[in-house]
Amino acid sequence: MAAPQDSVLLEYYSFIPRCLRVTTGTQVTYVNLDSVPHTVTTDTGQVETFDSGTLEPGAVFTHTFATAGDIGVHCTLFSNMTATVYVRGP
Repeated sequence: MAAPQDSVLLEYYSFIPRCLRVTTGTQVTYVNLDSVPHTVTTDTGQVETFDSGTLEPGAVFTHTFATAGDIGVHCTLFSNMTATVYVRGP
């Protein structure tokens, strides 16, 4: 059986949706639809950490959430870009 999947768009200097609810094992794909670079970086002290590095326009980053918890993410290039992924067990 394939892992659950979900998508987040980086568009208009925002994460869309800004709040995402998934279960552990869900693969989330972040797609940069803006005309400028962005990052998808976890906030400090999260139960799970990752950093996409710089995503140029049109680039894609995928992460599979393995740990339950509320995980804050942000763009290191634009501090107003924030979001939360609420990860729950199966």
